[in-house]
Amino acid sequence: RLGAELAERDDRIADLESALAGARAAAARVSMDKPAPHREDEQP
Repeated sequence: RLGAELAERDDRIADLESALAGARAAAARVSMDKPAPHREDEQP
């Protein structure tokens, strides 16, 4: 029983780590894809 609980815990940890990695990758894409701020009132 203890072994099964440990295996279940390890599976949950792996799922959370995978979700975290995916969220970090998505955040990196968003920050890299963000266009530079464009303010029309600064143009001559």
